[in-house]
Amino acid sequence: MQGRSDSIGRPRGLAPLRELLDAGVLVAAGGDNVRDPFNPLGRFDPFDVAGLTIAAGHLGADEAYDTVSSSARALLGLPVAGAFVGAQADFVLVPSSGVIEAISDAPHPRIVVHRGKVVAGMTSHRHEEPNENLH
Repeated sequence: MQGRSDSIGRPRGLAPLRELLDAGVLVAAGGDNVRDPFNPLGRFDPFDVAGLTIAAGHLGADEAYDTVSSSARALLGLPVAGAFVGAQADFVLVPSSGVIEAISDAPHPRIVVHRGKVVAGMTSHRHEEPNENLH
């Protein structure tokens, strides 16, 4: 369990992401640990994995998102995807003002597009009661 019983100098079960990226290595991130001892909060969510690469791997938000999206597709030999001309129309739509917000606000509403067709969607609604005692 990666040194959990060590009181000091705990070894980390994480590759040196920064050094690998700086050396030009293709770095992809993913996770198969879902509600198990290694990641008791795991949910198969790439936004969560991107968040972990920021917190534990010390990557920036754009780099972290790339590890779970473009780089992961490249490593798997899949074609370039996204919402732009020439790419396979595989993408996830999330309401956010940028990558860091998309990662930090997970779970959030999202629409999944695969080969140009909506294949899944999730919505959420925020309802706030006015509180006259707060100003």
